[in-house]
Amino acid sequence: MRRVLVLVGLLAVALPVAAQVDGVLQVDDGLYRFLFRQQLQGRLPGAHLTHQPLSAGDAQGYLDSLLVHRARLSRVDQQLLDRYRRTETGPGADWVNRRFARLYSNGHDLIGASDDDWSVSVNPIFVGSWGLGRRTAGKGADDAPAVWQNTRGTHIAGSIGPWFFFEGRFTENSQRVVEGISQDGSVPRRGFAKLEDGVYNWMDAVGVVGARGKYLEARFGRDRLRWGHALASPYLSNYAPAFDHVLLKARFWRLEYVSLFSGYSSSRAPGFVRGDQVRRRKYGSTHRLAVHLPGRLEVSIFETVVFATDSLEVRERFDLSYANPVIFLRAVERDRGSPDNVLLGASAAWTPVRGARVFVELLLDEFKADAVGKEWWANKWVWNWGLHAAPVDGLTARMEVARLRPFMYSHDDEIDAFVHFGDLLGHPAGPNAWDYTLALDWQVSPRLRLASTTAVTRRGRNDGAINYGSDPLIDYEAGRDDDFGHAILQGIRQRQILSESLVSFELLPTLFAEAALRYQSLDDAETGLDRWVTPFLQLQWGMPFPSERW
Repeated sequence: MRRVLVLVGLLAVALPVAAQVDGVLQVDDGLYRFLFRQQLQGRLPGAHLTHQPLSAGDAQGYLDSLLVHRARLSRVDQQLLDRYRRTETGPGADWVNRRFARLYSNGHDLIGASDDDWSVSVNPIFVGSWGLGRRTAGKGADDAPAVWQNTRGTHIAGSIGPWFFFEGRFTENSQRVVEGISQDGSVPRRGFAKLEDGVYNWMDAVGVVGARGKYLEARFGRDRLRWGHALASPYLSNYAPAFDHVLLKARFWRLEYVSLFSGYSSSRAPGFVRGDQVRRRKYGSTHRLAVHLPGRLEVSIFETVVFATDSLEVRERFDLSYANPVIFLRAVERDRGSPDNVLLGASAAWTPVRGARVFVELLLDEFKADAVGKEWWANKWVWNWGLHAAPVDGLTARMEVARLRPFMYSHDDEIDAFVHFGDLLGHPAGPNAWDYTLALDWQVSPRLRLASTTAVTRRGRNDGAINYGSDPLIDYEAGRDDDFGHAILQGIRQRQILSESLVSFELLPTLFAEAALRYQSLDDAETGLDRWVTPFLQLQWGMPFPSERW
């Protein structure tokens, strides 16, 4: 960390004043939420916002297109538009710059520099939080351990010439949680991590380089992705840790087509003994086509395949059969002998009136029409539908419902499951579940934000002896009773609630002082109710709110 601070100091002395920089947004950051709200209100009818994270270049284009609507924006949104377009400085930036001339010289980045054909910015990443987690039900009720998080790191972004951009974020993290969960050297959402005395320790690195033109964009790097309309997407949610990928995007007329080639990690290393062993590698090839149609309708189709080295090692590394960005993956998979995990999906979103949008998303893992109604185990699918609304200026509301069949996302070997580092790449509720999500977000002023997100999940879990299809890491042939009669919520019933609420005030550009409340409960038919309530305060700099799920 000391070396990072020295580098930041040298850049502050050496670099000239900056203009606008480029890079890649973070999933669900402030700029994305602003664009999402404007689209709901009908001001960005042709925008493609369902492939996160957006490049900053795409976001800039959408911001520029909002200028024709500026007079109709609320005062808060006008100020946010000017700030995101960098025609107005961020909060407190001028005050700091008057005292430290090299800091916030461009009004937005702690350190920034630019010339006619390049730009770069350097900003800190920091999360410092402290609170008390009180157990209000369950074994050890009235326990009140201290919980905290200490994240420190650096964010670098910029552009070179008219086409090339780059983005890098690195953090070291320590976090004490109310109840730590660790399996095979991995903890939820964090990838490789250590759990010692209730404290998670992990490092996180994101890096992307890319080129962007009028119609095409290409990226190579490691990052989290979220595809689809839903906050909890069945296709690609941002629940799993960042993964390596090559992303190709084409946009023309009303269409956006994205092809993704990914490298994922197994949940465990072969012969796992120590956490520093090399984990098995698996791969993915994914396509999604989205199109805006007349009548304020957007439709999309989706396909992905997950594959790995087979047990006989006939195939090693990435299979070139799946490297074609414009081919039907299911047909290729059949030609390869049908050994891999293919998922197919489609979605539709309709805006009946400005300020409201309804959507539905379907994802099929396996499906046989003549087995519908017989609860065949391999009829594996997800329905996800919901309503998004922006009823008044500054406020967005999301209501989503998902239904996930047993054995969804699983395969005949854990290595081919739709999972990365033990975490689902798709809907975080997991298979054999109903999930209900309500999210409210109110931008009260350019600096003050109120937000609350709650998910209620009903699921049927495995009982240890019988595989009811709730764990995608378990081979779907292992422990299954029969081929038919597999109903949603079979097994040991659970009801899980996660609710996160916060009040956030921006002190400096991307530096927030926050008060938050996290409510977690799990009611299990066998083990009973376990419930935690955790209020905490935090300073957060350079990253979105660190949610346990979204």
